[in-house]
Amino acid sequence: MNALYDPDMTGALSLSSQAARSSFFLFIAKAIRYLFAFIVQLILMNLLVPSDFGLIRFVTIIIGIINLVNELGLSFAVVQKKDFLENELSSAFSLNALLGGMLFVLIFFLAPLCASFFGNDRITVLVRVGAFASFFGGLSVVHRSLLQRRLHYGRLAIVEACSAIIGSGGALYLAMCGFGVWALLAGIFIFNILSSCIMMAITPWPRGNYLNVTASKSLFYFGTAVVIQRVLDYGVQNFDYLVVGKSFGEKALGIYSVAHTLMTLPQLAFGVILGSVLLSVFSRVQDDDERLAAAFLKINVVTSIVSVPYFVLTFSFAKEMMHAVSFINHGDTWIPATIPIKILAILGLFMTFSSYPGTLWLSKGKVRLRIFWECIALMTIIASVLGGKFWGINGICIALVIRGIILFPILLMFTDRVIGLKPLIFIKTLVPSMVCGLGMLVFTLLCSKFIPGDSFTRDLLTLLLGSAGGIIVYFLMLFSLFKNAYHSLLDIFLSLKKAA
Repeated sequence: MNALYDPDMTGALSLSSQAARSSFFLFIAKAIRYLFAFIVQLILMNLLVPSDFGLIRFVTIIIGIINLVNELGLSFAVVQKKDFLENELSSAFSLNALLGGMLFVLIFFLAPLCASFFGNDRITVLVRVGAFASFFGGLSVVHRSLLQRRLHYGRLAIVEACSAIIGSGGALYLAMCGFGVWALLAGIFIFNILSSCIMMAITPWPRGNYLNVTASKSLFYFGTAVVIQRVLDYGVQNFDYLVVGKSFGEKALGIYSVAHTLMTLPQLAFGVILGSVLLSVFSRVQDDDERLAAAFLKINVVTSIVSVPYFVLTFSFAKEMMHAVSFINHGDTWIPATIPIKILAILGLFMTFSSYPGTLWLSKGKVRLRIFWECIALMTIIASVLGGKFWGINGICIALVIRGIILFPILLMFTDRVIGLKPLIFIKTLVPSMVCGLGMLVFTLLCSKFIPGDSFTRDLLTLLLGSAGGIIVYFLMLFSLFKNAYHSLLDIFLSLKKAA
């Protein structure tokens, strides 16, 4: 049957109202999820050792392959395509499950080789358990994508938040019982299994013939190109972890992983909160470059204003943070992460400023451009990491910062070619946050330098007082010097509140 089928039940709400409402509920649910996860992470850093975090990073590098390949880019295809043939979505579910199962079996039998490569036999069973969790989590790809397509991000976020809270709670309990790295894996396992089950239970199943797998080939044609882009992006995101772990061991990888995670936290937070929403919204106005450019600039103003204080604080108080996280045992276990954090704070800024061009390109159907960019990104990160490793972890961090500075203007030039947005116009949107961030940096560095002492209490006091004072200085400067940017930020929060 070749009838058109569009499972888009957006109702009477306008596109802007749907986006605002979705963003609000998504923000609330994600904020709860990541706040809880962050608190649990701090406790786990007291209960576990860096080598545990290094081991779980080894595992996530491997099982992450399942996450990006087993859906074959299906989520992007479902969101981006304007309408469907009746059997496309049902057959896509079946083919996705079949391919995911085959990939799980492959990873299961290759796990000993992975353990041999990293030089740790414990990785074998960890990878097998994690691979099953990733396979099961991938079964709900079609259901999850339909919720994204319909802009039901509130429902999606609530499911993920509840699953993450339960998973984090399970990880915390097992860590307290002395299960080490298994506690971290349990958190991943519980989240994937629970969220996938709930997603398939609350989302109506697509109608059609689930055995007619050929009906979904148009989705997978689009998805295949996206998979290539995602595989390249996965290499970009994980090559440094691979080299650090292989060259310096699991303890060093644990230190580097925590430092890198802290510095990519704003990009991750904005990505999970806004990335899917923006892809859906941008795709619906993909033929209007003027509206796309305006929306792109507005979201980057908000992102920069909110993110810059975070990087200023982590740069200024890296030592105090790593001392303060050991609030249970008051040890120095995580102090070696101080220098990597300071270096990567600079990289974090450029990564946050570069968060949305790729989403913009995909919304315009520029998959080849995205693949080309990922090729450039992968080649440069390989060169940076391999060149920097001769100077240890800090050398890798410095090399990554240099790479980020070089690639940023090139990224803006590509965006100009896609929607006609001049790089200087984009850079002007960053001026308020950068000027206010410099003022905040002066204040926080003075606090760190002139508060005397060298104890846990001193570091905790410096972190709390310096952070509070720095944020006040930042927003006072923003209000005094850049009223337009301040009111733009305020208007967005008010619009989200109104949408609720």
